[in-house]
Amino acid sequence: MISEQRNIHMIRSASINEANRLAEIYVFGWRYAFHEFIPEDYLYNKLSVEKKKRFYENLLEKEDSGLFIYEEEGIIKGLIHMGKCENPDKQNAYAIWDIFVEPLMTGKGIGRKLIEYCENNAIINGFEENIIWVFKNNINAIKLYKNMGYIQDDKVEYNEILKTKSIRLIKRLNNFSK
Repeated sequence: MISEQRNIHMIRSASINEANRLAEIYVFGWRYAFHEFIPEDYLYNKLSVEKKKRFYENLLEKEDSGLFIYEEEGIIKGLIHMGKCENPDKQNAYAIWDIFVEPLMTGKGIGRKLIEYCENNAIINGFEENIIWVFKNNINAIKLYKNMGYIQDDKVEYNEILKTKSIRLIKRLNNFSK
């Protein structure tokens, strides 16, 4: 008899005692995903697990941090930070501010599940659109978002410190609650 192995996962709110693990995923995710177009000085001298850990500890002290984790078999494998969009021209939109998967665990659908979780949360809360800003050179992420129905609009931002452009992608949500 062959037993079928099932990966049991959950997406849940992050807790303050997980700040170090979240910081690891964030920093190593940045280095993995952006090493071809973000200056090395930023990736290795300015970005640190300790600084990001303090950021997450401060964020998680708030009751509604908007920070969620993807956990599978007791291992935190990804994170998403989301909430009401702060772009002035998108008053009824939700946003993904950060999404990262442990670099050794990419390509397994974790990012897609986190995005779907965000979209469902946005729909439940009555938002009409979901927004994500993405580095223009982050081809793999753009491909994923477009495969999930996101469309680039005309908004572009340039980050002088990082020497790169970001583009805004939008997905109209099927909001059946109205």
